[in-house]
Amino acid sequence: MMQNFWKIPGNITKKAKLNKIEGLELNITNEKASENFSFANITITGKHTKFNCNKLRLPVNKQPLDNNNLNSIENYTQIIKNLLNEKYYLQKRPLFTKLPFNYTKIPVPIRLFLNKILLKQKKDTKFPGWPIEKSVELIRHHYIYTLKEKLKRNIPYISFWPYNADFAFSVSHDCDSNSSFKNIGKIRDIERKYNIRSSWNFVPCKYKIDFKKVKALKDEGCEIGLHGFNHSGKLPYLNKNKISNQLKLGLNKLKRYNPKGFRSPLLLRNQKFLKALSNHFEYDSSVPDTDIEHPLNYRNGCCTIFPFFTGKMVELPLTLPQDVRLRRMNLNKQQTLSIWKEKLEFIRKNKGLAMLNIHPDNFASGNEFGLDCYEMLLKHISKINKKWLALPYEVAEWWKERNTSYISKGKIIGSKRAKIEYF
Repeated sequence: MMQNFWKIPGNITKKAKLNKIEGLELNITNEKASENFSFANITITGKHTKFNCNKLRLPVNKQPLDNNNLNSIENYTQIIKNLLNEKYYLQKRPLFTKLPFNYTKIPVPIRLFLNKILLKQKKDTKFPGWPIEKSVELIRHHYIYTLKEKLKRNIPYISFWPYNADFAFSVSHDCDSNSSFKNIGKIRDIERKYNIRSSWNFVPCKYKIDFKKVKALKDEGCEIGLHGFNHSGKLPYLNKNKISNQLKLGLNKLKRYNPKGFRSPLLLRNQKFLKALSNHFEYDSSVPDTDIEHPLNYRNGCCTIFPFFTGKMVELPLTLPQDVRLRRMNLNKQQTLSIWKEKLEFIRKNKGLAMLNIHPDNFASGNEFGLDCYEMLLKHISKINKKWLALPYEVAEWWKERNTSYISKGKIIGSKRAKIEYF
């Protein structure tokens, strides 16, 4: 799994004969994280200090681990897999999705009040870290660093992004209400200043869609995606046939715009649902790398700033905090920008994906405050060199291309856009 993430030539890993990752010491504690997971401490003892920390705390399922070689590559591979699939917490179905009516019929002030009460009942395990969680990237880097130290040479791998980019930046917009259509022009005016094309995700069966504006977005080079069915939050918890039927109805409504991606309302998800999505979409972007105060669990996320696969579907994690999350924290503009800049710098240094979701609705970024914050971020990004400004579908398409490519005799087979880099 880690070899395939880096796309390292197979002959190098065979020659190294690694059976453990050096510089990491795993110690499993008795502190419970969830029903099958306990917290473990990873002490960083090696020379590789890129992440500027000497200890990690993360949940592990100790049952399948090799206790005789806790720091084995197989153990760390299993740990990463469980984090990517969010198996470290119990994904309970939120109560509001069981209501006999759409929760959006409840007035917003009442919803916010009830949400505060429910959040107080949730336990904060302090994992994943927010807005940055380092665990997966730290383990991956120590793996390749161990290879480098053992073989005493630089290790070739396939670049994470095309066009010599250090990181990718992609923007999506979830249109939750009718008010979003009034603000499309305002957001596009800002984006044009900074040469940004974006993806617009619409709810097919909640409000009247202004197809004239949708067509204008598509004609301008933007992407159109699906944002659930009716924003009730019930979709991930239906049976397989009902999920498929509602997805087909939604796709049919937007079929002239060729939607290839999906975002679940409220980011509600489970593994069964993601598997069902993989039969209909090229990519999904419903999983944050790290999030807090969420209906699924107080803290949640896949813990990586890179795309990964759910079956044949690419998962594009939301790696920059959403506008609605930051607004609920009552931050001012500079504080909002500061959090985005901090996370963006972590992503840039580690060559990851900066995936952003901005809501054009009045309650989020469709107002003066939200528009100002968004433009401040785009202005900051415009000053950063070696970035790839891409639509979500372009990112997913590239990740599939990279996944099927490999290095042979010093050349990349399977991609004309990729290049060989060295660690």
